[in-house]
Amino acid sequence: MPERILFYGASKGRGVVAAIDDDNNIGDVTLIPNGSMAKDWTEVTALSGDRILFYGKSKGRGVVAAIDDGNNVGDVRVIPEGSFAKDWTEVSALRPQESRLTAGLAAESRLA
Repeated sequence: MPERILFYGASKGRGVVAAIDDDNNIGDVTLIPNGSMAKDWTEVTALSGDRILFYGKSKGRGVVAAIDDGNNVGDVRVIPEGSFAKDWTEVSALRPQESRLTAGLAAESRLA
């Protein structure tokens, strides 16, 4: 299954959702028209699954939304103004850490 990517243009509040296949071809492009998105998102971070976090530094607000297999934005949860600090410079998703045992065994097998 192809991976999907979101392009966001703050100046016009627009975006594009597209798929990228294993050969790095872009297809299945869905336009998000001018004015459909807020213009003040300073961080856009992919979360687990199909969810994305939008963070607006100037107002300390955000949105969590999902993008379905048809590239439709939905399941939107608004995080009101003042809910977040206004001084965050980076927002990153955390991934489950690989087990130390698994990592140790993998390293051990490479050394053998």
